[in-house]
Amino acid sequence: MDKLFFLSFFIHGLVSIIAQVTILRELMAAFYGNELFMGGSLGFWLLGAGGGSYLAHKVSPKKLGLKDLLGLNLILVAFFLPTEIILIRFFKGKFFLPGEVPNFLIGFVFTFLILLPFCAILDAFFTLATRFWADRKKQKHTPKLVSQAYLWETIGLAVGGVAFNFLLIKFVEFKVLFFLSAVNLFLAAKMGQNRALKWGGVVASGLAFLTALSPLSSILNTQTLRLTYPELVESVNSKYGKIIVTRSGQQYNFFESGSFTGANQNIEASEYLIHFLLSFHQNPKRILLIGGGFNGVVSELLKYKTLEKIDYLELDPLFLKTVTKYLSPKLKSDLKKPEVNILYLDGRAFLKTVSERYDFIILNLPNPSTALLNRFYTQECLGEATKLLEDDGILVTTLDLPIDYLSREAEGLASSLYWTLKKVFPFVEVFPEEKALFLSSKKTILTNDRLLKERFRKRNITTNFFTSEHISYRTKSDHIPRFKAIFQQNQDIKINFDFFPTAYFYQIAFWQTQFSFLLAKILKGLTQVNWYLAAAFAWVSFFFLLRRAKTTFSLTPILVGMAGLTLMVFETLTIFAFQATLGFLFAKVSLIFTAFLFSMGIGNLWATSSLSQASKKLKTIMLLMIFYCPFYLSILDKAPTEFPFYILALILGSLVGAIFPLANQVFLEKDKKAGLKTGVLYSADLFGAFFGATLTSIFLIPIIGVHQTVYLIMAINLLLFLFLI
Repeated sequence: MDKLFFLSFFIHGLVSIIAQVTILRELMAAFYGNELFMGGSLGFWLLGAGGGSYLAHKVSPKKLGLKDLLGLNLILVAFFLPTEIILIRFFKGKFFLPGEVPNFLIGFVFTFLILLPFCAILDAFFTLATRFWADRKKQKHTPKLVSQAYLWETIGLAVGGVAFNFLLIKFVEFKVLFFLSAVNLFLAAKMGQNRALKWGGVVASGLAFLTALSPLSSILNTQTLRLTYPELVESVNSKYGKIIVTRSGQQYNFFESGSFTGANQNIEASEYLIHFLLSFHQNPKRILLIGGGFNGVVSELLKYKTLEKIDYLELDPLFLKTVTKYLSPKLKSDLKKPEVNILYLDGRAFLKTVSERYDFIILNLPNPSTALLNRFYTQECLGEATKLLEDDGILVTTLDLPIDYLSREAEGLASSLYWTLKKVFPFVEVFPEEKALFLSSKKTILTNDRLLKERFRKRNITTNFFTSEHISYRTKSDHIPRFKAIFQQNQDIKINFDFFPTAYFYQIAFWQTQFSFLLAKILKGLTQVNWYLAAAFAWVSFFFLLRRAKTTFSLTPILVGMAGLTLMVFETLTIFAFQATLGFLFAKVSLIFTAFLFSMGIGNLWATSSLSQASKKLKTIMLLMIFYCPFYLSILDKAPTEFPFYILALILGSLVGAIFPLANQVFLEKDKKAGLKTGVLYSADLFGAFFGATLTSIFLIPIIGVHQTVYLIMAINLLLFLFLI
């Protein structure tokens, strides 16, 4: 029975992490790939998990014993696993159009309602199982058994993370989730005592397993995707996200992680963009194009006889392979021309390592609506780019803005980019029309429309839409002086940095003006808050909370909750910093999760094997966590490769992993009803993690930045340590 007990926790951890990654990826694809929703979704997941764990320790079984409740819990989890994907796709199709930027509030309510019941049921298992085991064993063994259960669950989490990363990441979601359902149902049959549960679990497990292996899972995937994308043609899972192809008449549309990336042909917009831009350079030879070249931009660049080379960067090779099938023969052949060098690399990684020199660097990217995109609008990125420009080279960035009317939020976004560019380039010109084009250079940029028009005519370039008169239209636009006046009025705006992504936050506020000016103003107002005073208020409030707990025993749930919060804060910071410095390499970022989980298991194993003097060891670990904060920043600021990120994850994971069994020993050895309270600390851990994930992704990183967030967490942990001693 012991082996089955520990196996069940291992399977619970494995199922939890794979389900979490699969469902969160689906939510990311549903909500425009925005990390705001990822952080909120992760927070709701942890909130539901904490609530389920807490409620489970309040349950008083009557007709069904605890063992049968465990079986029923596993069956419910098995049912919800594939149902979650269906619900996400149904409600996304019901309330939002494909590619539409979602309403902030509706998106969060939608995510909350879908995740909360499932996560509550999923994580009620830990409390129910430990209660059952505590009832079977002597009271004195309960703390050790709970710690061992936590250890086996952590090992399952680590194994599941690695398995997803290397084996399951490209599989259709329903294949993965039906397989997990089969495992859960089989375990339910083994755990339950009721005959109906046993045989029903065996039969249902077999059916779920056959569904996972059969074409039915792929058919179900396609049909449910049509709930969101009625004109679906093809869907592909990449390690970077979900690629969707739809058809409207003769036009094919492409989506990546829910975001519309373009149609199979966009010649008109490509002409207006490229021929206007290249008029500003006398002799363009070498061009670096980051993003958005497949549907016309590359073809327009190839019309220039002086051109020697185009380095075209796309992060995801599978995306370009998928969309190329739907391009016209000319666009396909242009991408294969010898002058076109397609590189499947992260743009930031390329900027840091290449030694080429370019006449143009064109960042043909969407607005900084995600932390991933924001990396290309920061002072650090622009500084890396300027080193690759020729002396007369030009860097191009764009923003989609409502040119005729700029809200205060849109003004903040545009001003943030302008003054960030001015920190790096002596000369910055803006041309706001269909897109607001920002041209930056080390030398004065020619803006005389007569000379620019003459330059374009001499090149004898054949176009269908663009004419030389368009140059006059843009360079003499009435919007130019208006924009310059706005920039001068916003000289005190915050500069956009890798570790302080202010443009990202302004973009979120601007995004919400499409739905609610009140919410947008609230978000923008947060940037005006004195966060030093806010941090001091949080510290004082925490002080009075701790004063009410007079012993180490009564401080224990707070300590465990703070450990969960600290772990999720640093996990979120580490992933964000990895993106900002090295690029979004999904496989390697998911290895950071595994490093955290693996090291938590190591810390747990050490603490479980040596539970003597638990109170003293807790104080030592808390002191080490305080010193970890400045150490983290010193390594983060100098990390040239990915290796330091894994080291940082391993160190913190080991410290936090040791806290739970030690705190559990202190808490349960002094409680006469330990068997009924095995889930209290687990709930505290999850609730703390909920606040850590939510606050860090939504508020702390974009509003006060990475460094200030670390200092805040350090101050709160220091206060807790002082109360412990």
